[in-house]
Amino acid sequence: MTKVTIACHAHLGRYLPNGAPHLERAVELQPGETLGEVLLRLGVPAAEVLVMLDGAGRRLDRDHRPVDGERIELLPALSGG
Repeated sequence: MTKVTIACHAHLGRYLPNGAPHLERAVELQPGETLGEVLLRLGVPAAEVLVMLDGAGRRLDRDHRPVDGERIELLPALSGG
């Protein structure tokens, strides 16, 4: 089974289970599962994620099919005044 690491920045960490180290979590993927489907399964609202990056800093979209061992960074949409 494919396993990836999802790293949630800022307030997105609240979607990880309590005690998740460094706001990241190893996630096992279903065959053919897209990044968008993973986020839906984790309960991360699409509107709260501004950018998704791979370990090399390349931008990912929701149709991306993660590969085994991949690290995915989720960066939130921020607001302020």
